[in-house]
Amino acid sequence: MAGLSGFIRELRRRNVFRVGVAYAVVSWLIIQVVETLFPVFGLSDAAIRVVVIMLVIGFIPALISAWAFELTPEGLKRDHEVDQASPVSRQTAKRLDRAIMVVLVVALGYFAFDKFVLDPARDAQELVSATEEAVEQALAEAESALPERSIAVLPFVDLSPDSDQAYFSDGISEELLNLLARLKELRVISRSSAFALRDDGLSIPEVAEKLNVAYVLEGSVRKAGERVRITAQLIEARSDTHLWSDTYDRTLDDIFAVQDEISAQVVRELKIRLLGPAPGSSATVSGAHELYLQGLSQLANRDDVQQAVELFEQVIAIDPDYAPAHASLALALVWSDLAATVRHSRAEAAASRALALDPGDSDALTAMGRVRIEQERNEEAREALEQAITNNPNNAMAYRWLGTSYADADPARYRALVRKAYLVDPLDPSIHFHLSRAASFLGRYDEALAAARKLQPPQRDLMAGNIHHGSGHLDKALKSYYRAYRTEGNFGPLPRELIALHEYELAEAWVLEGKKVAPGSPTIAEVTLTFLRDEPEQAFRLWSDAAERRQDENTDLDLGWAHIRFSGDFEAARKALERFLLKPGEAVPRFDPDNWMWVIDYALALQRTGASERAQELIDETMAFIESQLAAGVVWGPLGFNLQVSLSALHAMSGNTQQVMAALRRASSQGGLTCTFCLRRFPHFDNVRDDPDFAKLVTEQEAKLSDQRQRLADEGMLLTPEQVLQLEEFSFDPFVN
Repeated sequence: MAGLSGFIRELRRRNVFRVGVAYAVVSWLIIQVVETLFPVFGLSDAAIRVVVIMLVIGFIPALISAWAFELTPEGLKRDHEVDQASPVSRQTAKRLDRAIMVVLVVALGYFAFDKFVLDPARDAQELVSATEEAVEQALAEAESALPERSIAVLPFVDLSPDSDQAYFSDGISEELLNLLARLKELRVISRSSAFALRDDGLSIPEVAEKLNVAYVLEGSVRKAGERVRITAQLIEARSDTHLWSDTYDRTLDDIFAVQDEISAQVVRELKIRLLGPAPGSSATVSGAHELYLQGLSQLANRDDVQQAVELFEQVIAIDPDYAPAHASLALALVWSDLAATVRHSRAEAAASRALALDPGDSDALTAMGRVRIEQERNEEAREALEQAITNNPNNAMAYRWLGTSYADADPARYRALVRKAYLVDPLDPSIHFHLSRAASFLGRYDEALAAARKLQPPQRDLMAGNIHHGSGHLDKALKSYYRAYRTEGNFGPLPRELIALHEYELAEAWVLEGKKVAPGSPTIAEVTLTFLRDEPEQAFRLWSDAAERRQDENTDLDLGWAHIRFSGDFEAARKALERFLLKPGEAVPRFDPDNWMWVIDYALALQRTGASERAQELIDETMAFIESQLAAGVVWGPLGFNLQVSLSALHAMSGNTQQVMAALRRASSQGGLTCTFCLRRFPHFDNVRDDPDFAKLVTEQEAKLSDQRQRLADEGMLLTPEQVLQLEEFSFDPFVN
C-alpha cells in the first residue's frame, strides 16, 4: 500500500496528472472544432475519425513524457537532471494549472457558442435530414414491398378478321386494369406505361424488369359481329411461368361478366388473401360500351380529345346512368381546348353526375380535383384528389395532380407524391418532368438531371437548362438552351440567361429573333431589357397593356408586379394585388402558402402606402413560412424564386441589414444570385442599398457572373441565333452537373 501511495505522490510531483488533464481538455476542444469545420471544407467523417484516433494514440506518449521530462527555463530536461529541491517543479505545476484554467475557459466559451449559436442551425439541419430520411424511408419501404404485389396489364392483341378492333381490345385491357387497380393492396401499372411497351418486342421478364412488377396479364381479343372471343393468361413475370389461362366465347352483351370472371380469377391465382374480394364492372348495353371503348382510345392517345368528348356524350345519350362515361367525359373536358370557364363548368357537371351515380368513382374525383386546381381552390382540390387515391391507390394521375397542387406550398410533399405516381406509371414523360422539377426545387440536381434525361427534346434540354440555372451554372444553362433551340427552334429562356450574364445586346438579338417567329405580346425579357435601358415607363406600358388586353386570372398579378418594379405606383400595385390575392368571403387578403411569393410584393405595397402594421404581419408570416421550407430542404420556389433571396428581401423591407447579408451569402453559395439588377434596382432592397457591405456583395456576385461570361466567350459560345444554327458540331452534354 505504501508503494502505491508513493507512486501516486511521484506522479503528482512529476505533473503527470496535470498533463493528462490538460491533454484531455485540449483534445476535447480540438475534436469539437474539427467536427464543426471539417464538413465545411468537404472533409468526410473518416478524416474526423483519423484526428480522434491520433489524439487517443498520443495520450500515452504525453503521460510518458511528463514522467520522464521536466519543463525548465532552459527547456526540457530529463527528470533526474533537475534538482528536486529547486522550485522548478512547483513553477511548472503552477504554469500547468494556469494553462488548464485558460483551456477550460476557452472550452466553456466554445460550449456556450455551440449551445446557443450553432445548435439552432444544427437543429434545423437535423430537421432537414429527418424530413428527408422520413420521406426516403417511406418510399423505400413502399418500393421494396410492392413488387410481390404488383401487376401490369398489357394491351390485349387484336385478332379480329380485319384487324380493325384495336380500340376494342385496348379497351378491354384498360377496363381489366381499372378493375384490378381498385384493390388497395395491389400495385397496378397504369395504361400509359403498360401500353407504351406495345411495339418494343420485349419478353415478359424484360417487361417485368422495366415496369418493376411480379405479374403480367396479357391476352387477345377476336371480335366478329356480336361474338367475341377473349383469351387471357396470367404470368409470373420473372420466371415467365404461366399461372393460369382461359378462353371465353361470348356475345357482346356478356362482356362485363367476362371481365368480372377474369379479374376474379387473377385475384384467386395471385393467392394474396389481403387483396379481398375481386371488384366488379359497371355494365351498360353493348352498343354504348363499344362507343365508350372508342372514346377511351381517343382519350388515352390524346389524338382527338374533342372526338373523345363526343363519343362519351353519345354513350350518355344511350345510357344516361352509366357512371364511367360521365367520369371519362369529365376527364376529356379537362384536357379539351374549350375556354376555361366553359371547360370547368362542363367538366364539373359531368364529374358531379358520375359521383351521384357512383360516389366512389376515382376518375370523377380526379377530374373534379383538377378543375379545382385550375380555379385555385386548392383545399377543395386536395380533398377530392386524396379521396380519389383512397378509392383507387393506383391512380397515378391523382397522385401527380395532388403533387402539383403542393408545388408552391410544399415542394417536399410535391416530390413525395410525384414519386408515388412514378411507382404506378414509370414510363409517363409528364411524371418524369415533375420528378425533375420537384427534385430541382430541393436542390437535388443530380436526381433532377437523371429524370430530365428521360424527357423528349426540346423539353429535355430546357429542363436541363433550368436545373443548371438553379445551381448557378449559367454557362451550362445557356448551352442547354442552345440545344433546345437547335432541336426545334425553341427560344426558351435564352434571353433571360443572357440578361443574367449582362450580355444585353446579345439578349436583344434573341428577343428580336423570337418576335419574328412569334409576334405578339412582349416577353418578360423584352420588358426587362427596356427597363435596363433606363426606360421604366415604357417597360411598364409594354407589360400592363399586354395584361389589360389579355384579361385573365393573372391580369391583376401582372399589373401589381409591374407597378412595384417599374412605375413605382404602390397604391395602384396594392389595389391590383388585393384583387388577385383576395379570396371569396375575405375582407382583406391573408397569407396564402400557394401564392406566398406575391405576398412579398403585397407587403411592400402595404408598407409604402402607410399600412405598416399589416405589412409587418405579412412579412413575419412569410418569413416563418420560408424558414419552414428551408428546414424541409427546399432551395427554390416557383418561377425561379430562390428562397434565400426572398428571405433577404423580407429582411431588407424590415431593415434587418445583418440578416439580409447572411441570407444573400447563403444564396450566393447556392448559385442563386443571378439577378443582380434586381438587387441594385428593385424597391424591395431600398433600405439596405446604401450599405457598403451590400454593395460589395453585389459587386462580388457580378464578378462571378463575369467569370462565367468570360468562359463562354473563350469557348466561342456567346452566339446569335444564326450562329447557333450554323454550329457544325455541338457535343455538349447537358446531363453532367
